[in-house]
Amino acid sequence: MKSNTTIVVTLVAIAVLTIAPAILHGRYVSRWGDPAEQAVAAKALSEFPSQFGDWVAVAEGEPLKESVEHELGLRGYVNRVYQNRATSKEVSILLMVGEAGPLVRHPPEICYGSVANRILASKEVKVPSATGPENQFRLLDLASNSKLIPPFTVAYAWSSGGPWSVPAWPRVAFGGEPVLYKVQIQLVQSELDGGDPDEVLEEFASAFDRFVASASPSE
Repeated sequence: MKSNTTIVVTLVAIAVLTIAPAILHGRYVSRWGDPAEQAVAAKALSEFPSQFGDWVAVAEGEPLKESVEHELGLRGYVNRVYQNRATSKEVSILLMVGEAGPLVRHPPEICYGSVANRILASKEVKVPSATGPENQFRLLDLASNSKLIPPFTVAYAWSSGGPWSVPAWPRVAFGGEPVLYKVQIQLVQSELDGGDPDEVLEEFASAFDRFVASASPSE
């Protein structure tokens, strides 16, 4: 009797260990995601304002290649350069929305920290939010291996509709979300005129952090 019980318990344990990763993987790759929610979020993103606060769009970034959009599982994105009317400082923003799995698979440490660039420093900063909990971004200071490209800083974070964050395990934190946003904000250090990248990031992020909360699909 005891041996039969042991066999049953063992089989149940094996089933759990087999099914649980499959469920997690299915959610992670959006196998059971909600394309309708992604479509709603993409439509809202297409209406992302060209001006908010003192920040005004002054240029459109290069369109992403179709292969890149597919690799990242994107449903929509905004790639623009904004300038602060009061300080003349500029930032480039790439704001994306799509499937959680591909978006957490490609952090800037991989995309930027390639043979073309060197990561000089990395840190996390908190940015106050007017709509709820404070936002958290990771800042990477990078130097290009080309002397023609000046050093630059990239700030990035993810959001599923709440505050921006950079969790230690993004696949666990966001892998099951039906919709995920990712933002990358690039600042060229030579164009900051001695300004602190943290302060510029805070100015910009504070001006647009209301967008995700208002644009996220309602429950």
